[in-house]
Amino acid sequence: MTGSLTYVEFLSAFLAVPAVGLTVAVARRTEAPRRVVAGVAALVCIAVAYTAPWDSYLVGRGVWTYGEGVVAARFARVPLGEWLFFVLQTVTTGLWYHLLAPRVDPGVPGRDAPGRADARTVGAVAWLALAALGAVLTVSATRTYYLGMILVWAGPVVAFLWAVGGPVVWRYRRLVAARSRFRRRTSGSPTGSPSARVSGRFRPTTRPGFTSRDCRSRRRFSSS
Repeated sequence: MTGSLTYVEFLSAFLAVPAVGLTVAVARRTEAPRRVVAGVAALVCIAVAYTAPWDSYLVGRGVWTYGEGVVAARFARVPLGEWLFFVLQTVTTGLWYHLLAPRVDPGVPGRDAPGRADARTVGAVAWLALAALGAVLTVSATRTYYLGMILVWAGPVVAFLWAVGGPVVWRYRRLVAARSRFRRRTSGSPTGSPSARVSGRFRPTTRPGFTSRDCRSRRRFSSS
C-alpha cells in the first residue's frame, strides 16, 4: 500500500512543477522578462499580505486544526506549507496570465452599449452582495461560519477585479459560452457530432422511413 502525499509533496507535484513549465514557456515568448518578474512578484506580495492574516485568524479560532507532528514549522500560526501555497499558487496564476494575455485584447470601452446595464457595476455589486451575505453567515450559525468567512474574504477582491477587468470578460462572453457548449456537446463523441452520442436503452436506426419515434413505439409494443 502506498502512503499518502504530504502537503509539501502535493504542492511540489501540482504547483511547483506547473510553475516551472510555465516559467519556461513564458520566458520563450515574452520580450520583457523583467516586467513579468516584477508583475508576478507584486502579485505574490499582495496575495500573501491579504491572505495570511485571514488564514492566521481562522487557525487561531480553531476553524483549521493540525495534528501533532504533522507541521514542520509555523509562522504567525500558519504552517510552512500554507505559506508555500500562497506563493506557488500566485506564481502559477501570474505566469498563466502572462502566457495567455497576448491573445486577449483588453482595449474595451468602460461601459456597454447604450441602454444596457454596465457589466462592471453589475458584477461588482453582485460580488459585494455575496460578501455581505458572508458576513451574515458568520454570525447566523456555527456551521455556516467558515462559508461566510470565505465569502467575506473573496467577495471584495473579486468585486474589484471584476470592476477593473469585467468589460474584457463581457466582451468575450459569447466566445466563452460557445466554447463551453461545444465542449459539452462533443464530450464523449469520437466524431465530434452530437448525433453520434446515443443515450437510453436502445440505439435508433438510421434506415430511411424508420425514425426514432417508430423505434420507441416498437419498444413499447414489445414490452407490453
